[in-house]
Amino acid sequence: MLLQRHRGTNTAWSDRWKRVTRRGQHLFKDIRYSLLKWVLVAVVACATLLVGLMTFSPIVEVREVTVTRVSTRLDIEQVQHALAPVFGQRLLFLSDRTVEQMVRSAVPDIQDVKVEKEYPSRLAVMITLQPLVARLKIQSPEESAASQAGSGSTTDFLTTQGIYVVAPLADEGADLPLITLVDWGVRPIPGSQPLSPEFLARMQQTEQALSEQFGYRVVRRIAYQRAQEFHLRIGEKTELWFDTVGPLEEQLKRLRSFLQNVDMKTVKQYVDLRMSDRVVFQ
Repeated sequence: MLLQRHRGTNTAWSDRWKRVTRRGQHLFKDIRYSLLKWVLVAVVACATLLVGLMTFSPIVEVREVTVTRVSTRLDIEQVQHALAPVFGQRLLFLSDRTVEQMVRSAVPDIQDVKVEKEYPSRLAVMITLQPLVARLKIQSPEESAASQAGSGSTTDFLTTQGIYVVAPLADEGADLPLITLVDWGVRPIPGSQPLSPEFLARMQQTEQALSEQFGYRVVRRIAYQRAQEFHLRIGEKTELWFDTVGPLEEQLKRLRSFLQNVDMKTVKQYVDLRMSDRVVFQ
């Protein structure tokens, strides 16, 4: 009889403990739910406030633009003038592509533009220009070729993409090869492309082949824009005539065959390698 009473008492305490535990769990869940709800409300409120600040507050308007240049020939004032319309715009909604297009419209010989937004109101732009590949002499067909031989004070350059730029003679351009441009039709203006990248690459490949395969050192380069040909001088007067139409290897093969039959010392002016069926020289 005593054992049954003891068991009944234990069962009652166990049921009471379970009821208390369940009530505590429900209470904890209610508190956690309320807490999460208020946290969510706070997050939404903060996000709304932040969007409002980004949209309407003058704090996030562009008030400063810094330009970093890799090449000293870049005119920073020209770039800042091109970027003048961005002042007062919301930094959040100003796209990198828009900034890049503004810069490229002002500086044609750009190679790369990096844009960084530094909140709340600063725009940073880093600009890399196309490397210079040659100095340029612009010569009309009526001018004497001899009078236009390389001048160390030239300020005309070509980039790797054939863009014509005018800049002070700096260390990066002092030792570049000189190209004399003839038959240009309409005189090129800075920012235009008088010679294509393919034309320049073909000239460089030809000069390298003449050095490696024949031992010739090119002392002068003349480019004919409309005719798509170029003349490379390898001596005091002797010029080798090439074009960009036929394969370079075929023209070099004609030169190799020519040298097997003719002494180069007998050539007074030029060797024309452009024609597929014969070599003309004078």
